[in-house]
Amino acid sequence: MLKSVIQNYSPSDRVFNLMHKFTDGINMCINIALEKKLTSRNALSKNAYPLLTEYKIPSYYYPSDYKLKGGKSE
Repeated sequence: MLKSVIQNYSPSDRVFNLMHKFTDGINMCINIALEKKLTSRNALSKNAYPLLTEYKIPSYYYPSDYKLKGGKSE
């Protein structure tokens, strides 16, 4: 049996844009990890960190990005 709850949430434009930037950053790092066959979070951070600055998102999101992508690429 599947149960669900409907939530009506409309993010503000600022939150919506931040979520898309974060998603784009995640996808970029996954692509870097796949293209360069990176298997460690450290290698990914060295390759992706300079490029993440282009997304103009707060840098405190970067370690979270690496953790997610590091797990995907390992």
